[in-house]
Amino acid sequence: MIIIINSGKRFEDNWKKSIPKNVFYYRIKDNVSSWTNGERARFTPSNICDCFVFEGKYLLTLELKNTKTKSLPYNNIRKHQIDDLLWAGSFYNVISGFVINYDTLDECYFVEISDFKRFFDESDRKSLPVDYCRSNALKIENKRIKTNKVYDVKNFLKEVNKYGFHQ
Repeated sequence: MIIIINSGKRFEDNWKKSIPKNVFYYRIKDNVSSWTNGERARFTPSNICDCFVFEGKYLLTLELKNTKTKSLPYNNIRKHQIDDLLWAGSFYNVISGFVINYDTLDECYFVEISDFKRFFDESDRKSLPVDYCRSNALKIENKRIKTNKVYDVKNFLKEVNKYGFHQ
């Protein structure tokens, strides 16, 4: 039996495998509605984000997004994800945002949530283009190994600790 993993789940798995062993990482379980499209689920809570990462100074609340195009469509982001990340990021030493993997370009970026929200509110676009990330986001190096990737999470965390974003 061959199991086909969609590119978003592959990204999440590769991200998890890239976390250094001494770093706290917790992947929040998907709720029932994401597997059944909510048709039969009676109670469908919305997760605050995909994962928590803690290494030293900051707790990161991260929503992982994967796209095969040169922009991340806003219809791939739910309103509660923006609201929840903004809420979490309002706490001391909590940094929230999107880790966006532009899969076919082999480029990955961290966009802090208040920067994302500002662009979202001020732009008439229906997506977040990679060009915005190239100029305004923290690049996360990665390398492809056959069908999988390895992300330089160690350096990403070092950069987050160095700049602290909007603290």
